[in-house]
Amino acid sequence: MIFAASFAYYIVPSYFFPSISAISLACLIWKDSVTAQQIGGGISGLGLGSFGLDWSTIASFLGTPLATPGFAIINILVGFMLFVYVVIPIAYWSNAYDAKKFPIFSSHTFDHTGQPYNISRILNEKAFDINHAAYDSYSKLYLSVFFAFTYGLSFATLTATLTHVALFNGNLFVIFSIWVKTLSRTIWTLWKQTTSATKDNYTDVHARLMKKTINKSLSGGFVPF
Repeated sequence: MIFAASFAYYIVPSYFFPSISAISLACLIWKDSVTAQQIGGGISGLGLGSFGLDWSTIASFLGTPLATPGFAIINILVGFMLFVYVVIPIAYWSNAYDAKKFPIFSSHTFDHTGQPYNISRILNEKAFDINHAAYDSYSKLYLSVFFAFTYGLSFATLTATLTHVALFNGNLFVIFSIWVKTLSRTIWTLWKQTTSATKDNYTDVHARLMKKTINKSLSGGFVPF
């Protein structure tokens, strides 16, 4: 019954009426304006003036706000607004790194003319690795301003996680540091054992046991066939 209810609910915005996931007033009013699409587009723009009737869209940035503490929701909301409505517009409309050549919101790669990047032009057909001469003669690889900042922030979150743990959970950070040291020592010990074992002709434990057993058998008068 739960499966049937979920199917009936999600098939409406996903298949029959996907536009209710992101209804943009700006796009409905200024249909032919590229700037309006960039600012008000709920799917391919900044989403100003857009709203959704699909719960999966509303709660997509958290999974479900019902299970997330209020302070975490506010923290994410402030960071989202600062990132989407301040940093990205400034970078895009100031044309940083030729940002206006590309869509403001896209996960695709582009060449210097703003066209989709032709990967086959820079790959060696046989080795399937990058051809540096072809890359230099073709174009650098460009990202949309949104995708570029998303990449940068995704790496920044790794450092932010360690900083958060150190500031708010110092004891856990100390425990984590001890665990890392212990793990490093264990890996180093195993590495030394492995490298030292390679000096033995019979590095495999089964081979050593067989060699020992055969020697005892021969000394006891048994001849293997």
